[in-house]
Amino acid sequence: MPSTWDERFAGEGFAYGTAPNRWLEAQAARLRPGSRVLSLGEGEGRNAAWLASQGHRVEAVDGSSVGLAKAERLARDRGVAIRTTVADLADYVPEPGAYDLVVLVFLHLPPALRALVHARAEAALAPGGLLVLEAFTPRQLAFSSGGPKQAEALYQAEALRLDLPGIAWEVLREEEIELDEGPLHRGRAAVVRGLGRRATGLPVVRGRDPDEEAAASLRALDKEALIRIVLDDAKNWLAHDGLWFQAVERTHGMDAAIDADRAAWEKFTVVEARRIMERLGLRPGGGIPALLECLGQRLYARLNIQEATEVTATRAVFTMRDCRVQSARQRKGLPDFPCKSVGLVEYAGFARAVDPRIQTRCLACPPDPHPSDSWCSWEFTVEA
Repeated sequence: MPSTWDERFAGEGFAYGTAPNRWLEAQAARLRPGSRVLSLGEGEGRNAAWLASQGHRVEAVDGSSVGLAKAERLARDRGVAIRTTVADLADYVPEPGAYDLVVLVFLHLPPALRALVHARAEAALAPGGLLVLEAFTPRQLAFSSGGPKQAEALYQAEALRLDLPGIAWEVLREEEIELDEGPLHRGRAAVVRGLGRRATGLPVVRGRDPDEEAAASLRALDKEALIRIVLDDAKNWLAHDGLWFQAVERTHGMDAAIDADRAAWEKFTVVEARRIMERLGLRPGGGIPALLECLGQRLYARLNIQEATEVTATRAVFTMRDCRVQSARQRKGLPDFPCKSVGLVEYAGFARAVDPRIQTRCLACPPDPHPSDSWCSWEFTVEA
């Protein structure tokens, strides 16, 4: 009995046209000549035939024999060859680590199968291999330009991050575009577009520096990808900080959680300050200028809006204009988090690690009153 896709592809024309997907086409310059490519859910061959015409070795996989027969004819008409495999993606397992590019263009699957297929797609990439993805998001239900009508078959960026944890994303964004891909993909559309590379994952062997191994996987990434990693790592760190605090609070109460938080910050703030100083090439004793430079390099600085005012050689006022933790509580209608006792340990310890002469005084911090345009404020002074 013919499948739904066999029936859709049975006509003389091409349901989604013969031109390549525009997002895929835009990545042409990123591929080495002769790259080995895997296209999952290829359909009638528009992407596979185009990739082959660019000089790549293409393997097209789809559950429709009718669609892949048309893909082979399209490739022959263009004077190129592609390899096709008719397979149910629930059963198909590509060769691990074998491909320079994996293409996932409008491949919509139920959630459980989606996660499985995406995991196999990631594993199929060679270290540093490229993943190109485009799919409809739930907002597509408001448009008539194509795609599934079941919300669970539509994709969101955050779900893709979870499905593909080994991909270092250069681009992963949801946006609206104008589709012009044959009769079934035409008009305004809500999509998610992804472009990323599989982390190199170089194994650590005896005699090699683990830090250098980690750095090697980052050197292959461009600036935008590195910026995203820095921001994501800062958010992950803050999320873990909040989750462990909540776990202690649930078990032992707020007072015990704050005591534990204070004890952790007493140690961590010194570790963070020393690592920042080492990275910046600073020695202890740099005074207020060194402190302000180091404060600007903290993980918090990637997430919060902070400001230094009244700066002289011996004094500065440091103010947190927006605090991600406190702002989140405010949006949820929760009271301010009473962080002053932790802040006294955190900021004083950080300042002393930069320069033992620096004294720290709290000007405002919850649970004490604070101005409406800031959450906390700290004065740093050092004797001339």
